Amino acid sequence: MSSVNSSEKSGDNQLGSGLKTRHLTMMGLGSAIGAGLFLGTGVGIKAAGPAVLLAYIIAGAIVVCVMRMLGEMAAARPASGSFSTYGEMAFGRWAGFSTGWLYWFLLVMVMGAEMTGAAELMGHWFGIPAWIPALVCVVLFAVITGGGPGLMEALNRGAYDADGLSVGLGIELPHEQHLNDWVDLGMNFRYFFARKTMFMKYSSGFIVMPGGFGTMDELFEAATLVQTGKVKSFPIVLVGRDYWGGLVEWINSTMRASGMLSDEDPELLHVVDSAEEAVERVVGHE
Repeated sequence: MSSVNSSEKSGDNQLGSGLKTRHLTMMGLGSAIGAGLFLGTGVGIKAAGPAVLLAYIIAGAIVVCVMRMLGEMAAARPASGSFSTYGEMAFGRWAGFSTGWLYWFLLVMVMGAEMTGAAELMGHWFGIPAWIPALVCVVLFAVITGGGPGLMEALNRGAYDADGLSVGLGIELPHEQHLNDWVDLGMNFRYFFARKTMFMKYSSGFIVMPGGFGTMDELFEAATLVQTGKVKSFPIVLVGRDYWGGLVEWINSTMRASGMLSDEDPELLHVVDSAEEAVERVVGHE
């Protein structure tokens, strides 16, 4: 995992403060309240009745004990890795590795659960489909990129400067770089399939910029999942008619003409030339 802090940008090896008040507030609320309180309480009450309060009291006492222990360890040995670092100190690298990645996975899953629950509630309030508020949350609060340089770094920096959540999903390659300095929540993958799974699971739309084989791989993976109904019908927007025009023309004149695609399949791809058109396609997609 990778996070940005002021000491890393300045080249200092000392621990620094990179999280803003907004980040700490939302992390505190998310950790203290959690999606389970809103999405899972009803199920527990229905199954156990008022006795479920006893389970909450016991769990709360355990959490208080754990947090006090963690606070004492953090005061004695400050470390940016928190309990992942302490687990490695006590039990070895396997414990630190497992704890760190499990915590990261938990945060990602909770973020998706909370967004789903909030979208359902807002959908009922305003009489709109749940995907609309979910898309608004993603657009306003999170940007997910490959975490590399160039355009990916520009998107991450834009989200970081605007106090949004900047997510980078990198890939381990012999000639590639590490995650850029503007990633709040980062992860490096060894295999492309695992990385693409994370891209697809937490996306509300795909905006594709000009790129190479890797971009083509991700583009056609997304198109296949939408075509076969494995994911919801998310919009797929290609930015740059000069770059993508030949590919789209070949898809229509060769693949569709040969019967390899239905007449509707090429319509999954929307080609635009500006950021405004791309946003309009994503927001207005049904």
